[in-house]
Amino acid sequence: MSYRRTVDFLLYDWLDAASLRERVRFADHSRETFDSVLDTCERIAREKYAPFNRLADTEEPWFDGDKVHLPEASHAAAQAYFGSGMLAAAQVDAFVDALKIFRIGYSWAGPVSLAVPYDVGAMRSRPAWRGTLVRFSIGLEGACDLIDDCAQALGALEPAAS
Repeated sequence: MSYRRTVDFLLYDWLDAASLRERVRFADHSRETFDSVLDTCERIAREKYAPFNRLADTEEPWFDGDKVHLPEASHAAAQAYFGSGMLAAAQVDAFVDALKIFRIGYSWAGPVSLAVPYDVGAMRSRPAWRGTLVRFSIGLEGACDLIDDCAQALGALEPAAS
């Protein structure tokens, strides 16, 4: 059973997700890119997670004092999610959001340090690698302060990366 019509209604009609494109961070997106993300997530859920729902209920994860043990099917599902690039994109957004000195922007060569995430696949016809990168423009702030800002933002990712 697909809930896609309900999700589409909630996102586009009720929450007006298309208005996100007015923000700098989402300016390069469209309904098609939003739909593509939803399609990918729905496919992974249907093909990788849904088949082992009952198994996860009967073989619950357990901790042996050293590590957590999960049903083998959960590893394949997690790999499909990681391979989709969704986690990497979310981590890049979390990193940029955690920056305190850097601002998000496209106006380079000013006095304020800026950071902007780029989806490499959307920028290149044949990218050498998949994923999202963050471009920095360094302003007039102190170098040590900027380094500390990047370090604390990376530190904010550690729980999500493990």
